Amino acid sequence: MKIVLLHIICLVAISSIHSQNKFDISEAETFYLNINNESYDGPEKIPFKEFIIKDFRFDSTKFGYIKKTKVSLKKNNSEGLSEFLNAYYKKSLDPNSDKSLVVVLKKLWIQKDAFDIVSEDKIRASAGFGSRDNTGACIADINVFCQSGDKLYPLIKITDNFFYYPYNQYQLADFLLLPFDSLIKKASVINISQATANKKAYIWEEVNANYSSRYEIPILTATSSIKGVFKTFDDFKKNETSYPDFTTKKSKLTDELYIGEKGKEELLADFWGFYDGKDYYIKCGFNFYKLYRQNNSWDIYGSKYITENHHQYSIDGITLSTVNPTSVNKPLQLDMETGKLY
Repeated sequence: MKIVLLHIICLVAISSIHSQNKFDISEAETFYLNINNESYDGPEKIPFKEFIIKDFRFDSTKFGYIKKTKVSLKKNNSEGLSEFLNAYYKKSLDPNSDKSLVVVLKKLWIQKDAFDIVSEDKIRASAGFGSRDNTGACIADINVFCQSGDKLYPLIKITDNFFYYPYNQYQLADFLLLPFDSLIKKASVINISQATANKKAYIWEEVNANYSSRYEIPILTATSSIKGVFKTFDDFKKNETSYPDFTTKKSKLTDELYIGEKGKEELLADFWGFYDGKDYYIKCGFNFYKLYRQNNSWDIYGSKYITENHHQYSIDGITLSTVNPTSVNKPLQLDMETGKLY
């Protein structure tokens, strides 16, 4: 009896790693941010009359996920975010200015679990923080221009991962605002004339053409791919596959990919992903996850890590310990610049 129970416990522990939810992320519903009549209460004043948002992210349809739901605005995200920022920072803007603050979004993504993204030092520096649970971050890469007349002058660049908590539906707008709070502080102390004096001026056509060129990647325009393995992320972007004769297998703890003819298969350990003739997959941690096209990027519903849960069982007075490896799946997006997931 003890042997049977122990065998059952072991089977549960081994199988848990592959008891993954078959959630189809392409069918995720949308949670629309509830923008209340709140306003920025900081003392900063900036010499601009308005925000103009230009969204050149690879996925401009949403800002992230909360659980299995997309986070977005009811209006087009460029227009909606422009309106939101102009209302929220109204007290900091100068309606008499002849200049606008043009914000080009390259990345703006809010994500639960800040410990995946933000350094420990930055998290520890947050006053009052005392738990790893329910943390979040805003990943931002934005270029800011000063628009004067029909000219645009490069002004500020913000590239950072901003830590905040708790990550829940009531705080999502606060997460989204973190890089713009930083922008307001920077813009309030900058001397516009000095900052733009020796910089090249651009026109809208040049700015639009420059950032639109980000999407000129073969995998984004490809109508088909050849079955095979993407050895690197660069191969994926180029839509170049290798090892067309491959097979995949699920072992007790991991997914595995073998190359070569039947009977002469060889385990391939180092690769980025593969195309099975129908769908794209990424190797993340020790498992393979299907990539779902989202605008000009891809999302997965998966996990970057395997965690160990320790359990103790008592059988006829004998205490037994088991290690239960699990992977907690969540929506993640492919960074089209690095090939990593966030």
